[in-house]
Amino acid sequence: DAGDNTQVYNAVFYPDPKYNLPVLGIDLLAFNRKKYLTIVDFQPLHDDEEDHVMTYEHLLKPIKEKYDSLKGRMSSKFYDETKFFSQEMLFARFENEEVVTRDLFPA
Repeated sequence: DAGDNTQVYNAVFYPDPKYNLPVLGIDLLAFNRKKYLTIVDFQPLHDDEEDHVMTYEHLLKPIKEKYDSLKGRMSSKFYDETKFFSQEMLFARFENEEVVTRDLFPA
């Protein structure tokens, strides 16, 4: 917590390893209450994640289709999006704080 300068919420839900489940990651970052970044995704653990693509990624698709603001693309400058994130990742960069309550929370 750095006050209005920087706020970071990060939650990662790790399933019991005896199940073949993806990790659920949720991030919301706010910078100076002027710029925001959010990511919600079932993150793959292994290179061969075909089971998760069919079983879990589709759960994010209707949310992504409903909220245009969550259809952003991550820059390949920091991460290989195809390796660390699913195709249905919810991703947004925005400057209007209202997007958090209007789109992100209901999603």
